[in-house]
Amino acid sequence: MNGTKSNPTSTSLVDNGNVVEFDKDKTEVFARAFANVSGSRNYTVEFQRLKNDIEQKHACMFANDAPVTEMSEHLNKEFAQLELNLAIQQLKKNSVPGEDQITD
Repeated sequence: MNGTKSNPTSTSLVDNGNVVEFDKDKTEVFARAFANVSGSRNYTVEFQRLKNDIEQKHACMFANDAPVTEMSEHLNKEFAQLELNLAIQQLKKNSVPGEDQITD
């Protein structure tokens, strides 16, 4: 005990003006936010053209022919909803998203 009040309940989240209270719903909000900032629709037209050109001219550079290893299997396995919920519960409290809209 360090004198800091403990708050075992998870914090509410606001998404488009709507309060999101349940972890399952928070999971969906975080997944959508991640998809929005990670998706190719954020690429400029010039970057998309250059990317497509490189991928077509140098397809061998992007082939995933690496051997399957114990590590690659571990890194590429699906994760459970419970694992995502636990990760959300461990997020910092009282922090705000940065420029990428993800709280660090």
